[in-house]
Parts: sequence; C-alpha cells; structure tokens
Amino acid sequence: CVPCRRRHGVREKHRPGRSLSATNLPLRFTPTPTGAPNAALVRANEKSYNIPMTSVDRVSRCLADFGLQDRLITLDQSSATVALAAQALGCPEALIAKTLAFEYNGSALLVVAAGDAKVDNRKFKAVFGTKAKMPAPDQVEALTGFRPGGVCPFAPKEGVKVYLDVSLQRFETVYPAGGSGNTAVKLSLAELQAASRAEKWVDVCKGWQPQTPAAQG
Repeated sequence: CVPCRRRHGVREKHRPGRSLSATNLPLRFTPTPTGAPNAALVRANEKSYNIPMTSVDRVSRCLADFGLQDRLITLDQSSATVALAAQALGCPEALIAKTLAFEYNGSALLVVAAGDAKVDNRKFKAVFGTKAKMPAPDQVEALTGFRPGGVCPFAPKEGVKVYLDVSLQRFETVYPAGGSGNTAVKLSLAELQAASRAEKWVDVCKGWQPQTPAAQG
C-alpha cells in the first residue's frame, strides 16, 4: 500500500493525470519568505524602495565618482567649526577648507576658503555683484542641502554653485567637511576642484595674506 511504500523509503512514480503535492515531491526545498526583498536587488534599486540617503552618503557617492571615497574621514569628535576640525585632525586651522554659504538670487552659492581667511565684502561684491549675506542657521539646510557645521562643496542642493578662494592655493593638501559635523575629506587642490565641480577660482577673502611692513620714510 502507499503508506507502507513511504515508510520503507520507496518513492512513488508520477502517474499521468495525478498532481504532485508537497507531500509526495522527491526533493525538499525551503521557500523564500514572502515579502522579503533580495538585498542585492534593494541596493540596485534604492530609488524604487524610496530609501533616503544621508548627507554623508551623498558626499561619499560624489567622491566615489572620482575614486576618492577612501578620503572621507569620520571623526570621534565634532568638527563643526574651524577650530574644532583642526583640533580633531591635528593640523593648523588654515588647512581647514571651510565652506561658506551665501544667499544668492533666491538660492545659495558656496565659497570654499582657507580656515584663516575672512570674507572681504568689497571683493565679494566685485565678483558676484551683490553683498555677502549669509543665511540664517535655520535656512542653511534648505538652501544648501547640509546642516550647519557640515556644509561642504560636494553634492550640494541642485542649482547651488561652488567657488574656490585663492587663499587655499598656499597649500598642497586641505580638509573640507564631509557633509556632517564630524567628518572631513583629505584632498589635494586638484582633487578638491574636480570633486566639488567648482565653477572657478575667485579672490573674495582677506586676512590670510602675509602683512607687508609699511615703507619707512
């Protein structure tokens, strides 16, 4: 009988017109859990799953376009200001490439300058045709795509243009932020210019040039 055959390990032959159920299939299988998406598929179709990216994720992807993703440094302490970033990285404040945000034509523009430089209002207006006006802290993220302390020149909000100040040209390596208040990116000037997709170099800062002694009469 059929029960005896199964008890002694004898497999039944499939007869025409007879369906194979899970109880008489010769092979066992483990079904995939319903609704559990494949991890690789999720990674390949993040947009389809509507998975939000953090600002640091955006920066990392931007850097990866230039093979620079390994330059992104995550710090154990805050780097939200020039002084804190220099302390965390163990470098002079001048090497911190601070990204300054300014309101511009209903949007924003970013100027990356040396940590020891200050904006010169006269120079700024001569280059951009408007006064240098920084957005209020609660408007920074909406205008730039980054929160205060993490503003950087990589993958900003669409339409935001990036400019590099000549105060950076004294150095071979600089450290801009990486999208948050505890990240930095170690880059050469050429790498910074490429990864930031900067429009051009500008001269809109002061206070970083060596002071020239007054001529003696």
